[in-house]
Amino acid sequence: GGGGEVMAQLEALRSLGGSDAAKLRSGLYCLLRDSAVAPLRTYALRDAWLASLSKELPAHPLYKPDWPLRHRAIDLRVHDLPHASSMIEWWYFHAHLAAADGTPYCAFAALFRVRVGGDLLCHAHASLLCRGETHAYYSCGEPHAAAAVLRHRQPRRTDYFERAMHEAMAKGALPLPDATAARRFTVRTDAFGIEADRLS
Repeated sequence: GGGGEVMAQLEALRSLGGSDAAKLRSGLYCLLRDSAVAPLRTYALRDAWLASLSKELPAHPLYKPDWPLRHRAIDLRVHDLPHASSMIEWWYFHAHLAAADGTPYCAFAALFRVRVGGDLLCHAHASLLCRGETHAYYSCGEPHAAAAVLRHRQPRRTDYFERAMHEAMAKGALPLPDATAARRFTVRTDAFGIEADRLS
């Protein structure tokens, strides 16, 4: 069928000389070619698409340069660290523990980092579960978080939940039960390390 013919043409491109860019242009022509459309029209559409793609890829690359390539080993010494291109990342620790008297505990701690407009905001969360019954919970955001959200996000009129969040943040604090830390958090970029309110 037509699909097999296109694949054969694309496979043949691998044996041609020339640059990768030239092979890409030829391959796209093979994919876009329609016998009912004049070749010059196909060339024009292909070149317009490539021009648009060349503008988009630097801002929205298919593979972010600071992220690991797919199907390759991940170096945790590099990728446990924050990635500058990420809109959101988080690090967490989860453990099942037992006290000297055998009392079981489940501990969880996490730090979230999200980009809101031009600001990076961190939020810490920790919880402790004792015997599967008693639960202690703590969640805390940075002191500039409320102002950053108000500055960069405008809720839709029909989004009542986010409008309520904005109303609470307009008072200078995060909505309860979240606490507001006294100082900003730190996520190191040279070695794995986190400093956050009650979570370091």
